[in-house]
Amino acid sequence: MAERKKLAIIDGKSVFYRGYYAMPNLSTRDGIPTGGVFGFATMALELIKKLQPDYVCIAWDKPKTNIRKRLEIYPEYKAGRKPAPPDFYTQIPILHDLLDAFG
Repeated sequence: MAERKKLAIIDGKSVFYRGYYAMPNLSTRDGIPTGGVFGFATMALELIKKLQPDYVCIAWDKPKTNIRKRLEIYPEYKAGRKPAPPDFYTQIPILHDLLDAFG
């Protein structure tokens, strides 16, 4: 019987969020914030090293569309969460570039 392949699915925004707050002051020499990108990469690579999957998928929520449906079901969803700082969002395109480079 053929060996089963392993797939690791990573919740992209959740891991990025954790990475961002784990490395809040990390930036390039030019002052571009990169803590979220570095934190995400560190956690994702550790997961890959531990699980040794054949494939890796990074899943992302669609911007703003999913939250409306979630709020219909559960109005208190993320009710107490403060908006993320602006440099949180400026790092997401950098992370997407990194993920594209990984293939």
